[in-house]
Amino acid sequence: MTTHTLNDIVEDAFARLRRRAGPSIEVVLDLCEGPTAVDADPADLYEVLRHLFDNAREAMPAGGSIVLQTRQVDLVPATTEGEPRAFSRLSVTDTGHGIPPVIQDRIFEPSFTTKARREGLGLSTAAATVRRYGGFLDFSTAIGTGTVFHVYLPRRGARPDSGERLHRRGFRVH
Repeated sequence: MTTHTLNDIVEDAFARLRRRAGPSIEVVLDLCEGPTAVDADPADLYEVLRHLFDNAREAMPAGGSIVLQTRQVDLVPATTEGEPRAFSRLSVTDTGHGIPPVIQDRIFEPSFTTKARREGLGLSTAAATVRRYGGFLDFSTAIGTGTVFHVYLPRRGARPDSGERLHRRGFRVH
């Protein structure tokens, strides 16, 4: 497997995604300065990013902004025996309508959709792709404020303590 940086993958996708946004949506790129090397196929990660971006865009029919951000993070397992793990994180944040609580448990189902065209949201595919590379996907949302999806991928060759420490699904702050 070839090592790529998440920053390079996101930067390469930026122009294509910005064209998809249309004139009423501002797209902002916020890349971290540290290493973001991951063992993942850039084409696969572009598809993950495209699904997240398209959902963000559709959540803002009257316009808004989407921020594509990368960061280095260290996650600490919830068990006391676990060692911190270094991840590269891609976040896609929108200023859309948010995800209603009644559907939040269903958004990763393969056939679940809120779209008129009856196509899925692509989130089950995105999550499966990220898991294939040893990572995971999560989100937070607020009605009327927007949604942020985080993609966590193991950072290649990195030791913990090189980035921000977080608590996410099955991990606790160290």
